[in-house]
Amino acid sequence: DLGIPTMILHYENYTYNFNGTKDSLLEFLEQEDNHDPPDFIRGKTYRHYFSKEEVQAVFSMLSKVALQETWIHTKHYFD
Repeated sequence: DLGIPTMILHYENYTYNFNGTKDSLLEFLEQEDNHDPPDFIRGKTYRHYFSKEEVQAVFSMLSKVALQETWIHTKHYFD
């Protein structure tokens, strides 16, 4: 532990609680809410940008090199 403040933020949190997620992020970053955020498109995914082989390669690499806590918070993106 390097003693650096961290925040775990899942992309899908914006779908379920956009304003709460945005406010939590701004508070963590010690920033004020000065502007309207860009529109958030619910349900948008980026899987079509990557081939199945590319996704499998990233899964394989992350499952081997990620810290346990990081893996716990990211592995569901490969389901």
